[in-house]
Amino acid sequence: MKIYEDTGIVSYNLATSGQPLECSYFLLKEAFKTQSPKVVFLDAGRILNGEGNNNNSYWRYIIDNFPRDEVFWELVEAYSELPDSDGSLAAWFPLIKYHSRWDQLTEESFESRFTGGYYSAGQYIMSYSSPCAPSQQVFDEKVAQISEESVITIRAAEEGVLSAKAVKKDGYAPELTGHCMEYVLKIKSLCEENGAELVIVKIPSYTYSGLIMSDSNAGDYSWNILKSDLLRAFTDENDIRFIDMMYDVNIVDSLFDTHDSGHLNVNGAEKVSAFIEKILRQYHISPNTNGKYDENLEKYRLVSTVAKLQSERDFHQYLETLSENAANWLILISACDEYTYSLDSQDFDSMEKLGLHLVQEGNFRDAYVAVINSGNVLYEAVSEGPISYETVLCNQKIKLYSGGGNNFSTCNILLEGKDYSNGCRGLNFVVIDKETNLVIDAASFDTFLEGKTFTRAVNETNTRLRAYESAICFQ
Repeated sequence: MKIYEDTGIVSYNLATSGQPLECSYFLLKEAFKTQSPKVVFLDAGRILNGEGNNNNSYWRYIIDNFPRDEVFWELVEAYSELPDSDGSLAAWFPLIKYHSRWDQLTEESFESRFTGGYYSAGQYIMSYSSPCAPSQQVFDEKVAQISEESVITIRAAEEGVLSAKAVKKDGYAPELTGHCMEYVLKIKSLCEENGAELVIVKIPSYTYSGLIMSDSNAGDYSWNILKSDLLRAFTDENDIRFIDMMYDVNIVDSLFDTHDSGHLNVNGAEKVSAFIEKILRQYHISPNTNGKYDENLEKYRLVSTVAKLQSERDFHQYLETLSENAANWLILISACDEYTYSLDSQDFDSMEKLGLHLVQEGNFRDAYVAVINSGNVLYEAVSEGPISYETVLCNQKIKLYSGGGNNFSTCNILLEGKDYSNGCRGLNFVVIDKETNLVIDAASFDTFLEGKTFTRAVNETNTRLRAYESAICFQ
């Protein structure tokens, strides 16, 4: 959807979790029945791991949701040839596979597990920012354990952070099987028959075991330079365009743009989208106004804004994001222990934008509480002693408490009696969306430390994003 927002070019992500290469072919064949894309992008991950990660569940996810047509016949035939396949009859009639689960069903079994994608053109938006690349020290320690006969390829990023690395251990070598080559060529022919060009890309993913391979199996589950070189030899030979976004270009930052080792967060996804936009411009594809995309674009903007807030690790930028969206949110702030020591003029300027004036009057270990409702400061207080404030907003009883550093170093942000504050030293934030009355973020920044280290609960953050997404897009 970001590509449509920026360029007006309509695209859709047909990826599924662990998608087998064969399924990519059949999904594309089905899509060509109603669509006429000029370019088809295929991620390289499954080409060199296509048969090693071909388990039944990845196939069933697609089979159980595939239209029952002539392409489905071909899909089922390919599925029935798998070693762990439950047969073509079970593919046509899912009841055969699932009938024994009748005594395990609950109300949740009849609810769709799919909570996104259509409004975002197939993207599963992720927020939380989790660094995935090991530190220079960890990498050096691992390299020291590898024999001198091993081949080491390193690509270093700024500040000593390794953005991509690959180690060839004795006995390990990636393999491009004949079966996978066959399906890549089938996909290429399918594209040519329908007037599209196939472009193979490698979307950045930084699985730890593949960055530093310590055994012969580690490289099977991640991307590395050996796989990149092997695939490039194949694509060059078969006149297929291949762009490796991990080795050909430096697009994402593995410290800030990743949700986990295998997936990008919203920031990384938008950087990749911007790079793909540059590729699409080379094909002179005309913008195409699409009413459905226009309708969903606002939903995408709302969800991605929340995702960006949740992924923000920088204190100053977090304040800027709050300021830009304050009209739509209820912002609750409570200080714990000591909050003043490392706040600087830039921080105070950002807080001024939020309408907060008293925060800079705080002294060492003072208590501090603030409430900003729809861009207006409803309450702000700083004191040597404890501060307690209660109100009712967003249909919820709200109570804020800041004890300061001299009163047991505690703080609370209670909604209907439940504490959403992280209770960490520094400034604690809870943000509520005014339209849905949902908590969309709970973050704390240790403003005593110079780096203003942030804290978030990963699982709760993802749950909040999915709840907000559901309320905005599917109610």
